[in-house]
Amino acid sequence: MAKRLDALASAATRLRAATAARQWAAVGRVDGEIAALLASFRSGCPLSSAERQAVEALAAVHGLAREACADEAARIGRRLAEMCTHRDGWMAYALTDYDLPEPRT
Repeated sequence: MAKRLDALASAATRLRAATAARQWAAVGRVDGEIAALLASFRSGCPLSSAERQAVEALAAVHGLAREACADEAARIGRRLAEMCTHRDGWMAYALTDYDLPEPRT
């Protein structure tokens, strides 16, 4: 029982830290570990009351991580749309041949 409680608490702590740091690859890794951890519980003893509470706490942290990921995806979507909107101007600017003086040597 203590081992499962420790694993749940560790997963919640790591997920919270990765989300706060906006380390999305780490969030994905921890999410995969959580899925495997919860799957392993299906074949074992029923969850104790403390373990159920730890799973609920982990679910709350996971919900916050999902919200943060959705917010980041929306932010990236807005940025990509902005880049697409201004693409022609940026390309024209990049391709402009400025008549700049040669550097002195």
